[in-house]
Amino acid sequence: NHNINYTINYKTQFQYKLRQWNNNDFKYWNQYKINKDLLKLYKIYPAKEVWIKQQNDSWKRCWINTIDNPIYLFFIRKYNLDDKLSFNEMNFKAYRPYQIEEYNRNSSYKWLNAINNEYIQGLEQLEYKTDNLFITSSLKDIMVLKNLNIEAIAPNAEGSYLNNNIIEYLKTKY
Repeated sequence: NHNINYTINYKTQFQYKLRQWNNNDFKYWNQYKINKDLLKLYKIYPAKEVWIKQQNDSWKRCWINTIDNPIYLFFIRKYNLDDKLSFNEMNFKAYRPYQIEEYNRNSSYKWLNAINNEYIQGLEQLEYKTDNLFITSSLKDIMVLKNLNIEAIAPNAEGSYLNNNIIEYLKTKY
């Protein structure tokens, strides 16, 4: 377990503490046929807590892991497309899968991130081994498709879009 300090959009700073995987974590992911190898490939890790920096420079814990409301961090690297595709700055999205109305929880707190359109989920893991590329809405969908030998990517969020330059680049690969 370790603490990491990330600046996400140069205005908001987050810290997190990772934790060990447990049986409840694997039970959640296994219902989608997502195993530990896929979680590792797509850089998904369980978190113990997430903190946000306040305007007065103090830190406030905004999320804490519980058995019935776990936290997962999705680490995604920013892409750069000059003469070739490369990846640099790493950031994360925090996800609470059970933060939904079904459990009488406000779903607006299901995600925590300030990542922009230069972060495309699954882009770094593409192998360019198939004739088609699917664009889906989530990293979880990408991993399910990977189990079916289907390559996929997803914008950062459902309201996000893919830049035309990256679409044109991907057309040359598929």
